[in-house]
Amino acid sequence: MDSVPTFQETLSKPDSRWKHHGQIIPSEGRTKPTSRYNLLVYLRNLNKNSDVTARFVKALEKIHKIGIDYQQSENGIKGVVLKGNDHARSLIHEMDALIRLAKTVYTPPEVQDWIHDLFLGRYRPILLEDDKTKRKTLTRALDWGDKWAQVRYRFLSHYLRDDPTHWQTYSSGFSKTAGDLANMIVHTSAVEIDCELAETLYFTDQHRAAYRDVYGLTAEEGRRLLLVSELPSLSTSQRNMFKWAIDYINRLVNWRETVLRQSMRNFLRGDAGTRAADAYHRSIRNTLNCIDRAYHNKFLPALRALVTETVRDGYFQRVCFDNFIAGARKITTAVRTSALNQTRGLNRNFTNSIHYWPAQRFERPPFTELPYWPQNII
Repeated sequence: MDSVPTFQETLSKPDSRWKHHGQIIPSEGRTKPTSRYNLLVYLRNLNKNSDVTARFVKALEKIHKIGIDYQQSENGIKGVVLKGNDHARSLIHEMDALIRLAKTVYTPPEVQDWIHDLFLGRYRPILLEDDKTKRKTLTRALDWGDKWAQVRYRFLSHYLRDDPTHWQTYSSGFSKTAGDLANMIVHTSAVEIDCELAETLYFTDQHRAAYRDVYGLTAEEGRRLLLVSELPSLSTSQRNMFKWAIDYINRLVNWRETVLRQSMRNFLRGDAGTRAADAYHRSIRNTLNCIDRAYHNKFLPALRALVTETVRDGYFQRVCFDNFIAGARKITTAVRTSALNQTRGLNRNFTNSIHYWPAQRFERPPFTELPYWPQNII
């Protein structure tokens, strides 16, 4: 842009909602609840004869937490609980939705430079908004470059395993190990990586829908989960709880991928008899129904609530954490006892490990069945 828009001064104020919305910033009362809050009351349909005082007092009887506000302090910006009536909540939620929409198409001039502009040619602005420094932006791109190099090595390695001249070299030792590790990148769930890849411009809206269809989360929700798992202001136990959730989701998706792929192979070989494809998929969907209900209706809603409470308050509500644990328990039991574990053709390692799921039988250190009890639960 050649000139700064007239509204830029307003948006650039230190405690601007636009400037800080979507970021995870320190909150007052990070380690314990605080009595401090900001208040917004929105009165509608007033006229010159209205008793404003009476309406205001009545509105105060029904105030509740409607979000987080941003306030300048001597230590920088702090997140403060924002309370208000229902009309105020609707107003704030609409404002926040507009901010999220605007940040996908507008880039403030003061953050533009050649690095930023170069990345804007490939990433959506919202991804760059999450990055505190250019180092983070560049590191991510370089990490992706490393992964792409491994993916290409996978092709070379697997090709040469079948080559009559080189098969011995690439079927054992270092070459085989490197090829197997590269193979894992292609065939392994990664909710924490795909949420950022989904913000590249390669991912059209249709491509982005694949992320939601696989993980049950939007790309934005995935990024928020990743952010809280790395947030320095949280206790180690809180960060570890979110890291456990990321790993658990990946293990569930990996289990589904393993059994569904083998089941489909069997179907294509004729093991399913004369059943049509739609009948086959309907049968599989019914088998997965118990797991999917627990994941989408209990586990994920509780996880979303935990992320929201952590960002807003810095601590968990006990009821949300209990729901999260209950959802994980139900999923784990259903996976271990699923009829799909009997699918013909699954390898011995899978069969021997399924009773330990979500851990692997010989995994060291073992993945815990449930996360360790985090601090800061009320």
